[in-house]
Amino acid sequence: MPRYHVAVELVEAIAEYIDSLNLSAAEFYRQQGFSVDEEGQNGYVSLQRFSHLFDAAADFTGEHYIGLKVGQNFLAKHWGRLGYLIMAGENGLEGVQFIQRFAAIVTNGIELNWLVEGKTLSCEFDLLEKPISRHALDYLVSSSFSLAQVTSGNQMQYEQISFSHDGGPAPEEYQRLFGCQCQFNASNNVIVVDMARLTQLSALRDPRLKKILEEHAQQVLQDLSSG
Repeated sequence: MPRYHVAVELVEAIAEYIDSLNLSAAEFYRQQGFSVDEEGQNGYVSLQRFSHLFDAAADFTGEHYIGLKVGQNFLAKHWGRLGYLIMAGENGLEGVQFIQRFAAIVTNGIELNWLVEGKTLSCEFDLLEKPISRHALDYLVSSSFSLAQVTSGNQMQYEQISFSHDGGPAPEEYQRLFGCQCQFNASNNVIVVDMARLTQLSALRDPRLKKILEEHAQQVLQDLSSG
């Protein structure tokens, strides 16, 4: 398995978006020499490959903000077991705790640092593969926002987002999607959330399912560690 990798479901999210545009994901894969069955046979692909595929998908579709768009099309399955676990959780704060514990199920190539300051929670994050596609970073923020929206009944809002990249040709797209102040060329990637929003009950909480998924996630994490 590559040193830094992502769950193959994240690559499949790119393909599903391409198909949604009435383009052919199969043709895109063919052009890139990529095969889910071969490169993702253990459930993961390299983070570097994931980054390159996002850049290639932007060229293939002509979509300059494909990371944001793929994230908007987010389904729980795209974060695998972790996505379903977060959806079954009690609230957004528990979802954050699940991310802290089980992020490696989705990728071992992300570094996360959390800071509570007054009424806000900040998540500073970075992908460990360099250089990394702007679209890959955008996808992580956009998909996390989509998941938060689903579990909160569309009540979640981010307070502020900082990106280490330059925002691309039309940085106003970020403000339009997230509805908050977005900064670019920042020293770190940071998402800031109001703690009060995180403590609101999830619209999809399911204690029984959560228990099953949490136990399963722990087993997957142990398997990855021993592998």
